[in-house]
Amino acid sequence: MTESPQLDDPFETHKQILAALTQLEDSLKELNDGVSPPTLSHYRLIPEAVKESYSLLTQGAEIIHASSTKYTLLGKLDATEQGRALRDIVNGCQLMGTACLVINDDQTGCARPTRQHCKRATRAVVLSVLQMIHVWVDQLAQGSDNNLGAQKAGTVWEKCNVILEKRLPQGNRNCIRRDLLIYMKDCADTMAEFQDLIDQGPSTAERAEVPDTSDNDLSVLHMLQQALDGDVSTYTENELPVATASLYLIKLSRGCINLSMQCIEEIMGQASDNEEKNRLDWISKLYDLAHDVGVGVTDLGASMYPPLQVSSLKEQVEHQCTVIQNLLSCISELREFIRATDFKQTLSLDTISLFSKLETAFQKRHREAMDAIEMLT
Repeated sequence: MTESPQLDDPFETHKQILAALTQLEDSLKELNDGVSPPTLSHYRLIPEAVKESYSLLTQGAEIIHASSTKYTLLGKLDATEQGRALRDIVNGCQLMGTACLVINDDQTGCARPTRQHCKRATRAVVLSVLQMIHVWVDQLAQGSDNNLGAQKAGTVWEKCNVILEKRLPQGNRNCIRRDLLIYMKDCADTMAEFQDLIDQGPSTAERAEVPDTSDNDLSVLHMLQQALDGDVSTYTENELPVATASLYLIKLSRGCINLSMQCIEEIMGQASDNEEKNRLDWISKLYDLAHDVGVGVTDLGASMYPPLQVSSLKEQVEHQCTVIQNLLSCISELREFIRATDFKQTLSLDTISLFSKLETAFQKRHREAMDAIEMLT
């Protein structure tokens, strides 16, 4: 972690702190929060090391929130005292950086979403502080009627309040559930958008085949021509079956994400240390696969806008079917593992019933989507 600069000339102090915070931001940016640790340390009960990290995160946010107010007020009164106020700000940023480094360490056992939420919140605060300092260093906040400095301080407060108002999920369970619920909401929003398009029925003008090309200029020209020739905001009669089949895949994706969340909740219970580790490993697997399904929905939705580009849509449909299959296969393996090891905590009958329905629906929806695409080509 960077050292707090010595206070000297106010301008030099600002330059030193900008350099220190830029170095901190670079370190945070490089943290690999895109993967899960080899082993999770917890699900419901947060270990002391993780609790202490969240405590440091809160302390840092409190210091920055208060000191940024002082820093802004002193900006137009006393440059030397304003420079001194920066010491507390940089110390607060370093506390938050330390907390983020600990949470992102493999030994801490925090899941991928836990790391990501912490890193995102910490970087947001540090970046807002950098922007606030820059307006004073660049002399953009001078003048009695200039409120740019106050605006930048307001942004710092806003980013700090994500932590101070407890809007940042803490621990593996809260972060995993937050992400899965967001993916389910994204599915619902995508479903509503494309259901409206489908309900409009086929467009009155049939479009020529949309060229699949990597040439952006040609694609733009084609879209402009289509806009002149006919309605590009609705599907043609030939495109409707493909859009409908793709929509069913998104509905299926939402059900699979919901199923994974139910499985995660149900397999955690009172268990021996060895059983606890096994269950945590399953949770990590289920989250990673459900994450792939959620991300896939966004990509699939992006390829469903009319006019359809068949090869691009086919690629996304195939990918989505693959990630759904991977998740369902993992849950099937989990059921077999539970049977083989006599887990004290088993999946409920409702969850098993939902799994069976989704497994059957997947075979049907996969076939429908591929058949519809083949008919369009």
